[in-house]
Amino acid sequence: MTIKPLSLAIAICTASTAFADNQVTAVQQGDNNYLSAKQLNTQDASAFIDQAGERNRANLLQRRTINSEAQQTQVGDRNRSTVHQQTGDNVFASTHQEGSRNRALIYQTSQPESLDASINQFGTKNYARIDQNQQTHFSSASVNQSGLNNYAALRQTGDALNLNLTQSGEDNAVYASNKVGDFDGGQYGQDLSAYISQTGNGQVLNFIQTGDFQSANLSQVGDTNVTTFSQQGTLNTALFAQEGTNSQASIIQDGSDNSLEYFQSGDNNLLTINQIGNGNELVGESIGSDQEVISNQTGDNLLAEVFQEAGSLSDAIIDQSGENNYIYVNQAGHDHIAHITQSDGQQNAFVMQTGSGNIATITQGSM
Repeated sequence: MTIKPLSLAIAICTASTAFADNQVTAVQQGDNNYLSAKQLNTQDASAFIDQAGERNRANLLQRRTINSEAQQTQVGDRNRSTVHQQTGDNVFASTHQEGSRNRALIYQTSQPESLDASINQFGTKNYARIDQNQQTHFSSASVNQSGLNNYAALRQTGDALNLNLTQSGEDNAVYASNKVGDFDGGQYGQDLSAYISQTGNGQVLNFIQTGDFQSANLSQVGDTNVTTFSQQGTLNTALFAQEGTNSQASIIQDGSDNSLEYFQSGDNNLLTINQIGNGNELVGESIGSDQEVISNQTGDNLLAEVFQEAGSLSDAIIDQSGENNYIYVNQAGHDHIAHITQSDGQQNAFVMQTGSGNIATITQGSM
């Protein structure tokens, strides 16, 4: 079914193919809008397309599905929306765009038990893409972008996957570290869950999750902050938030049962976290400007707590290896350095510094 430009067009169609009870409802208001809807070898498929404005374009394909539903709403000018649903039961997809020159795509394929994809974009030149590819079970992906020129691309393959992305502002971007063809895609394992939120301008987040039962909650507020995040293994969890301007974070979790909870606030801060092994944990916060924290945990059951409070130009460098080691660092003031190295097992180190210009170096273990 193809409907071409009309000032006002309303169409309700019940498809008669080898299957039955398919329906398309299309509404267009404005000038030079275009939509195309196809339901091929489907049963109990329904589609609703509503466009108001000028030069909007909607394309919909439902193929070999049972009880599938698709909704496309576009208000404004020169928006583009594409939805493909192929081979599955009880598949649902929804796109809603308001503004101009926004682009939304949803692809859902293979034999899902349950899929739910939704895109909401408000503003200008925002781009979102959901793919949910093959063998997705109990999957849900949601994108909500408002502002100007925000970019997001999502891909989920694996069992019970859940991903939610929210961006507000200008020139924010979320990428995945792996590419599938010309498409940035992420989340491949089993039972993965990710929530990402960015507010401000020029924020960039690169992330990837692979493995079983991973969980990540990542947030950036401010301008031109960058976070690179990777989870591999089983049962790793991460809660990370960054506020301010021009701060950077690099986070790697590889192993099992590793845990991260960290908050960074201020300008020009740097955070590097590597958790390699099992049962490692890092908690803390950096508040101020030009602070740097480097934490390397390689081993099992390592614990580090790092707090840099209301200061500037302080560095905390932590290297932990072995098993069951513990580090506590608390620095308040300016220009401090704490460098702690631990190996072997059952080591404990405590550093507290206030004032300015203090240096603490601790080495424990056989090295």
